[in-house]
Parts: sequence; C-alpha cells; structure tokens
Amino acid sequence: MRNSLRLTREIVAHEAGLSDSTLVNYERRTSEPRASDLIALAKILKTTCAYLLGEIDDPSADALKHAVVIDKQKSSGMTDQEIDDAIRSSERHIALYLEQDRLDALKKLKGRS
Repeated sequence: MRNSLRLTREIVAHEAGLSDSTLVNYERRTSEPRASDLIALAKILKTTCAYLLGEIDDPSADALKHAVVIDKQKSSGMTDQEIDDAIRSSERHIALYLEQDRLDALKKLKGRS
C-alpha cells in the first residue's frame, strides 16, 4: 500500500514513530501492531485500520465511512441531498488535510538529511 502512495519504508516508519524493522515485521505479518501504531499507519497510508487488519477489501473504505455518516445524519433529520453535500465537503477537507500532512512529513524527512 505504501508503494502505491510512493512512500518509502523510512518515511512511513519515521512518521509513525516506528523503527524500520518494526514496520517490516508489520508488513510481513510476523507481528501484530499495537493499536496506536495501527492508527498512525492508517492515517499515513490514507486508509482504515480495518483495511490494514484485512477485515475489509476496500482500502478507501468509502462504503463503510459513508454508511456510518449516513446513518448518523439520517437520524438527525437531514435530507439525502444534505447528506451527499456534507459527505463531499468532508471528503475534500480530509483529502486536503492528508495531503498537507504527507507534505509536512516529507519536509521533516528532508530536514533530517
């Protein structure tokens, strides 16, 4: 997954606060990640903990995310159009946040060199 995002093991390990060898063990599934490591990795890799654990097949988990949001918003009385607009707005904000976070990580890594 990190390869598809063009992230090196070094970048991912550094940003997650892990050693390279710990990340290798997680990737090879020779050890189970701690919950805090799993959350950090999911954020860095722009996916969900459920995907990293192999519980779902969709790395973006849009269906899961949308189901939770829609259920919550429908119970508050929002219309389908209002829900769709809220989801699109949230996705744009999340994408911008994640991209900025990735750029910050690259800057930090370059600063260490």
